[in-house]
Amino acid sequence: MERISRTPGTDSSRMMLAACYGHLGRTEDARTAWAELLKVNPDFSLEQRARVLPYKDPRDFARIAEGLAKAGLP
Repeated sequence: MERISRTPGTDSSRMMLAACYGHLGRTEDARTAWAELLKVNPDFSLEQRARVLPYKDPRDFARIAEGLAKAGLP
């Protein structure tokens, strides 16, 4: 949340926040964070982000996608 306050245009932080909420079972909070992400970046694509984020271990990004899926997000 602090990163989002400091950098209001961030979509990556909102993506990770939504994923964390998904893992915690906070579905409505995850969907709210995702809706805010889409306001900041309407063209956001999880697939595109997976290709460009510098994760050494692909399982790290898979964990993000898993959290989003738990919340019913992309």
